[in-house]
Amino acid sequence: MTIWDPSKKDSDIVLEPLTDDDVNLAENTYQFTFPIEYINLLKEQNGGFLRTDAIPVNFPSYYAEGYVQFDHLFGIKRDQGIVESSHLLSEWGISDKRFIAISGVGHEWLVLDYRDSPINPQITHISVYEGEPILNTVAQSFSKLLTITTSLGVEKSELETDPAYYKDEISVVNAKRLIQSGDLNSIVRGAGYWISTAEKIDELIDILLEFIKKTSDDTMIYEVSELIRSAQIYADKDEQRKILETYKAYNNNGLLDFEIEDLEKILHS
Repeated sequence: MTIWDPSKKDSDIVLEPLTDDDVNLAENTYQFTFPIEYINLLKEQNGGFLRTDAIPVNFPSYYAEGYVQFDHLFGIKRDQGIVESSHLLSEWGISDKRFIAISGVGHEWLVLDYRDSPINPQITHISVYEGEPILNTVAQSFSKLLTITTSLGVEKSELETDPAYYKDEISVVNAKRLIQSGDLNSIVRGAGYWISTAEKIDELIDILLEFIKKTSDDTMIYEVSELIRSAQIYADKDEQRKILETYKAYNNNGLLDFEIEDLEKILHS
């Protein structure tokens, strides 16, 4: 079974079919050899969204306890996908040319890490919030990454016990019920499931923005802004401007300063 999500094959991050020239150009540009498992996946589909949305980790994560987000994979084309990697990472203060981003946005990235070998990269998670980037190894190889993603991601057996699971799919309707309960844990769980569907994301963002407007609880503001950040990958410029305007209007005690700076970078890029 393919790792690619067939319901999202029309996404903008799905590139034109991969060619040998694309691979040669990228490898010559970076002077590294890409994992054959990665290239074989891209020959099936040149980047896109995955059936799974997370991988297990043993370090603190902003995405979910015990997991980091991994719901998409960059493809390879001239000036697109991982060929943009150095530019994307440098915008977030990550200057080491031995890192090549294969997934991520904003504050968190998964990279091919060539610090120890030019041909056998490990997979490293990089988070950039305040201060220096924080690096953690998540897999010793790309092939191992695929194994833990498919076997230890958000497993169906776990979802089946949750109210947001319905007829083999995560239901937006039931995810919305979790969010509207007002309980922070339910909000985080429901929003996470909703984001994984990539459906009606503007509606999700609007609901989350209402929490930003109505709450004075610092923890709630922080957690909800993190959820909005995860959803932004699907948002168009108009929706991003709406988020920015709300943040500026309800930025109590400067809690949203970093998110405001982040959005301004995105909108001016």
